[in-house]
Amino acid sequence: QELSELQVFTTNESPPSEPIPFHHELAQTPTPPSHISFFCAENSASGGATPLLRSDLVHDWLRVRHGDELRRYEERGVRYVRVIPEEDDPSS
Repeated sequence: QELSELQVFTTNESPPSEPIPFHHELAQTPTPPSHISFFCAENSASGGATPLLRSDLVHDWLRVRHGDELRRYEERGVRYVRVIPEEDDPSS
């Protein structure tokens, strides 16, 4: 595949002090990616991490420890709404 055909995205433009919460990568798109690659052009001076979390294991953990609550969510459904401002705020 030609490099010009690849879709490459940065994580976000927030300051390094701001953590990125766990999320499903591009889950809001009609066809989320089947694979995701990570690349670091410059190592962090200190700290730095890319924590990954398997959703199936989280679901299993919830079922074992909070089964009644999980069943209620599964029966009733749940929807998360995230409001993103029209203009980027690089300080957040």
